[in-house]
Amino acid sequence: MKASWKSFIALLCVLIACIAWSPAVLAAPAVAETAAGPVLASQISPLASNKTPEQIANDPAVKAAMDAAWADSNADNATTRHEEGGWIYEDADGNISVQRWPAGNRSSIDPCPPAPPQPGGQVVGEFHTHPNWHPPDGKDEAGKEWKQGPSEADKNAKTPGTTGIVQDRSGNVTLY
Repeated sequence: MKASWKSFIALLCVLIACIAWSPAVLAAPAVAETAAGPVLASQISPLASNKTPEQIANDPAVKAAMDAAWADSNADNATTRHEEGGWIYEDADGNISVQRWPAGNRSSIDPCPPAPPQPGGQVVGEFHTHPNWHPPDGKDEAGKEWKQGPSEADKNAKTPGTTGIVQDRSGNVTLY
């Protein structure tokens, strides 16, 4: 009897998942609540952006924000180094701006919810630093090995359709 209840519950979960992802549900505008108010899911994907990931990464506002984030990461201090990052916005005229996140810890960062974009604007990307990796062997002062570039967690957490950028200690800037 226990096995049949487990099977029933498993099938029920699958059914609920199928219903949740039905075209009618996916077509409805999703709304997320942030400290600044509701944000439509369409504001967090570059549906109207004509910029490539490379153009977004090379925008002067993004480059300046990444330089500041790198400096704020304290990469050369073994006890205070930490990840820094932010959201990348594009307004209706194609101008790029950045909203920084609160500082992370040594090996992770928790993005704050994006502020609502200006009318006609949207979040088109995110960036963060990886200050722990040391070239050439990828190990820190204590011998701990760190992955260069974006981690699988970084790739999985990025909003689909947006540009992800990570800068590591070797000076590499990787798009994902």
